[in-house]
Order: sequence, then structure tokens, then C-alpha cells
Amino acid sequence: MLIRRSLHTGTYLATRYLSLYPLDTTNGSDWGLVAQRFVWAELKNNPFVDASRLNDTMTPVRVDISENQCNSEFTVTAKYQLFTFTSSPGNMVLPGPEWAALEEVRPGKVLCK
Repeated sequence: MLIRRSLHTGTYLATRYLSLYPLDTTNGSDWGLVAQRFVWAELKNNPFVDASRLNDTMTPVRVDISENQCNSEFTVTAKYQLFTFTSSPGNMVLPGPEWAALEEVRPGKVLCK
């Protein structure tokens, strides 16, 4: 539950920041890098998250935005892999390890200044 809360808080803060201070581009990768800072900061403060493994357990934070104008809508998506599966000789790996991931999707809107 605490990891879920950190993921939720991180995406909330990222969405809030991008709503107030939108980038001058519609490149979702650039927006995603900004959002990722907020999400990772929250996860690193969580005692149940191994901060040294965030590169392995997190997919890049994704921001979908089509236009960057007043009242433009966007979404911030963050996904944290709870468990990573590895196969070894003689051990069978369960198909579809995506069930062991937490995903947070938060809609946002560029606010007018």
C-alpha cells in the first residue's frame, strides 16, 4: 500500500506541476522526464522501495499530450514493477508478469495564465 501511495502522490505532483508550468513543446518524452523527477523522488522516500533498482523496476514515466494550449488535456502514466521474474534451467516462469505491477494514470489540464 505504501508503494502505491508513493506512486499516486508522485503522479499527482507531476500532473499539478505540469498543469501550472507547462513546457513549450508537445514532445511527450520531454514532459515525461519532468514528471519522472516527481515520481522517482516520492518512490525514493519510501522505505519499501529499493532506490538503487528504480531503473529496473520503473518504466519511463509517460506523458501523452497532443497540443500545448490553454485547457489542453494530458495524462501522466507511471508504472512500477513489484517483482521481476527471471528464468533459470528447470524453473518455469509464469506468463504475463505485468500482473505484478502498479500503474497510476492521472489526467491533467494545462491551466491558463
